[in-house]
Amino acid sequence: MFTPFGYKGLWFIPGKEEKALAGQLHFDGSDRPTLDILGSFYPSENLFQMDNKDLKAIWGHTTDGNKITLFECNASL
Repeated sequence: MFTPFGYKGLWFIPGKEEKALAGQLHFDGSDRPTLDILGSFYPSENLFQMDNKDLKAIWGHTTDGNKITLFECNASL
């Protein structure tokens, strides 16, 4: 049986490390993990006009020192 787990850390778009956001990556046994972040990688005026070109990858540094790369990410509100 699968036991859900996650990683807390800072997450950012490559090249925009100064705009890192706190959040948690969740693995619940489905085919894709979920990243919940506090804030947005986009300015608030663009939230409803997002295109995913900037989300080809998201990098993370977890609180326990691991580095994680997420590829082909899809944003949702």
